[in-house]
Amino acid sequence: MSLSKATLNLLIQQAKTNRQAQYDLGIMYQKGKGVPKHERKAVLLFQKAAEQGHAEACHDLGMRHEEGKDILQNDRQAFEWYEKAAKQDHAEAQYKLGKMYANGKGVDKDAVTAYVWFNIAAANGHKQAATKRDGLSRDEEMNRRQIADAQDISQECFDSNYQDC
Repeated sequence: MSLSKATLNLLIQQAKTNRQAQYDLGIMYQKGKGVPKHERKAVLLFQKAAEQGHAEACHDLGMRHEEGKDILQNDRQAFEWYEKAAKQDHAEAQYKLGKMYANGKGVDKDAVTAYVWFNIAAANGHKQAATKRDGLSRDEEMNRRQIADAQDISQECFDSNYQDC
């Protein structure tokens, strides 16, 4: 894909203040579509978009921190970016939070909270989340009370639009 110089300049101008333009331009730099491939510029643009609350950019930064891809590996930072995306209804980030709580990665291990996030991700259509949730309740030997508590917390999360999770 080749962009005209005027179109690229317009997108760059929009990316100064618009989080979606920042994210879109970051994707272009990441993939080398219409601009030369440049991972560092992509990361900086994702960071700008995420700081303005762009859910997909938050998820992307979480993934990069978790994997150490073109950024310092940091599980705590990964957790924080996933949490920001998850609270914006991002099912993959909700699933990743469940995994982090289940494994104690970037956060204290907590089976009940892991169950909550897997449950929410499953309700939002994540294909693996229900399996992880059900395995967690079985493998971590969660008792009925813990499962009931996790289900109640999940409902509170939904009811508060993820503000009380």
